[in-house]
Amino acid sequence: MQLPVGLAAGGGGVFFMAVVAGWYGMPKLISSQIASGLALKKGSDIRQMWSNFSDPIDFRVYVLNLTNPEAVHRGEKPIVQEIGPYFYEEYKQKVKLRDHKEDDTVSYNNKITWLFNQGKSAPGLTGDEMVTMPHPLLLKNGTVDAGRLRVKRGIQNIDDLGRVVAFNGEPKMSSWRGDPCNDLRGTDSTIFPPFRDPKEPIVAFGADLCLSLGANWERKAEYMGVPGNRYTAELPDMKGNPEHHCYCPTEQTCLEKGTLDLSPCAGAPVIATLPHFYLASETYLQTVSGLRPTKENHELFMVFESTTGSPMEARKRLQFNMFLHKINKIDLLANVPYALMPLIWVEEGLALEEKYVSTLRMLFRMQGIMSGVKWTLMAVGMGMAGAGGYLHFKRRKELVVGPAEPKKVVAGHDTTGHPIRLESSHSRY
Repeated sequence: MQLPVGLAAGGGGVFFMAVVAGWYGMPKLISSQIASGLALKKGSDIRQMWSNFSDPIDFRVYVLNLTNPEAVHRGEKPIVQEIGPYFYEEYKQKVKLRDHKEDDTVSYNNKITWLFNQGKSAPGLTGDEMVTMPHPLLLKNGTVDAGRLRVKRGIQNIDDLGRVVAFNGEPKMSSWRGDPCNDLRGTDSTIFPPFRDPKEPIVAFGADLCLSLGANWERKAEYMGVPGNRYTAELPDMKGNPEHHCYCPTEQTCLEKGTLDLSPCAGAPVIATLPHFYLASETYLQTVSGLRPTKENHELFMVFESTTGSPMEARKRLQFNMFLHKINKIDLLANVPYALMPLIWVEEGLALEEKYVSTLRMLFRMQGIMSGVKWTLMAVGMGMAGAGGYLHFKRRKELVVGPAEPKKVVAGHDTTGHPIRLESSHSRY
């Protein structure tokens, strides 16, 4: 009886260990390793990559050239023609780093350098054309940005990794008319915490826009064989969304959907939209000819791997515009039409190379192997327990039924009452 019981007990033990290890032990171990590897500890590989990313990011600039300036002076609708891209290699560094152990944060300034790449630019463009209409950021090429950020390192709590807690020494901004527009929400956009719920928005703070922007889940996606999720974002709707009303220049003057007045942040009358007024109010698109907004070319999106918090592919696209309207005291503007004039739009593009994606792919391969081992051990445990149970009940049945009972003999008669003739070797004599 010991073999069936031992077999069943052993199978149950294997099944239990597979469940505990498969659903708790190994995932807990992997999560611990990921969290430890992503925290911004001094001297760690991730800290070095975060503070000084060695590979350039694609940076494209498109100029929207006004083709009928004289007609516009007479009051006709502006016609623009897109020129570009002007392709730049963008190198990002974080400088003047200082750790603050008391609240597990690190503060820094950004330094961005752009190098023009004529070979990847549109044919015939040399980069010199940009002198007449430069992107404001390019004017600060290679200089240290004055804005100072302070973010969580994630050593004490990995869920806080990269979260912005102060900008220029303040826990809130003062650019906008009130909260929640002045709140610092999300990470610094260069690192994100792991183990995210894929359906939760990804929020990041952009110091260049004085804005925290959220990207919402769109669908599942895949990048170079690694499963992820795709997110898209749009600019605030200060007129239609009460929570965005604090972005309005004044209480009575709110811009239409998909626009953001950057005057409080940039100190200049610049209006931000997505390229070609994509997702913006149709009102603005009707004031200019030559724009053709499409999702493929003009949306702001990110493909994100939630387990490690890794952006695998992203396109940050923004267009900068200025309002055109009559000014009677200036002859040049006395007859111009009302329009939101597009000037320039930029695209900052990220696409992880194979050397980074292979690490993510290895993680998923390990998870697949462990899942296979887990289910195999569970099947073996169930098989052993089932076999032990079968053998145990089979033996028990045999003991209950027992061997066939012999016939009883009573006083020379069998159980049917017939006489029994007995013979021996001596009866014959």
